[in-house]
Amino acid sequence: IAAPAVPSRLELTPGYFQITATPHLAVYDPTVQFEFWFSEKRIADIRQVETSARYLGTALYWIAASINIRPGHDYYFYVRSVNTVGKSAFVEAVGRPSDDASGYLDFFKGEIGKSHLAQELWTQIDNGQLAPDLAEIRTSITDVSN
Repeated sequence: IAAPAVPSRLELTPGYFQITATPHLAVYDPTVQFEFWFSEKRIADIRQVETSARYLGTALYWIAASINIRPGHDYYFYVRSVNTVGKSAFVEAVGRPSDDASGYLDFFKGEIGKSHLAQELWTQIDNGQLAPDLAEIRTSITDVSN
């Protein structure tokens, strides 16, 4: 048993205010997980990752999501393979979150309404304030009907 191999590639998938990092090994090894480190600036000396980047955690993939992850900016991921014996060297990947706001709005068009946004709005409406108006409308309807 030896320390794991370096990830053969690091796939970055842009999202809205997020980037998903998915490392891949050349040969699958179920004993391997990955350490994820993150930086808003490129680290020139990869030996400085542990002191210059922010440790995100250990997993099979990582979604870095935050209101601070903005379209139009590069973000750097440093990932290495880990197992019970040791750790590989880091690999670097740079990515940007999606800047396709209109695409997201088109995707959700018709999905946000009665079931989501409207429910939130209805909870903020004070029906007690409408009672006098409703009573007046009911009276008017009764008068017209008679």
